[in-house]
Amino acid sequence: MGKEERTVIENSPSFQYLLRFASDIGGGLKFISLEKDAYNIRENDIIVCFGDESKKRAEYLKKVLKYPIEIHSILEIIERYETNANGV
Repeated sequence: MGKEERTVIENSPSFQYLLRFASDIGGGLKFISLEKDAYNIRENDIIVCFGDESKKRAEYLKKVLKYPIEIHSILEIIERYETNANGV
């Protein structure tokens, strides 16, 4: 992910849902490069995907490489908060 794309995401309304989700589960946020940051991934980490390409990479980590992670799309996170005030 380039710096420009990261800036666009951080300034989007969707990012506010992600911040709230991370706070509600007692977590934090990190933009990752799967090639550079795979060593940081821990059991029960949650990867939130913003598009099809990142979802494919996350599924590769989980299904092929057997990383013990959860995968969600940003749209799933948004829907949780729009249908349930608590979100989690």
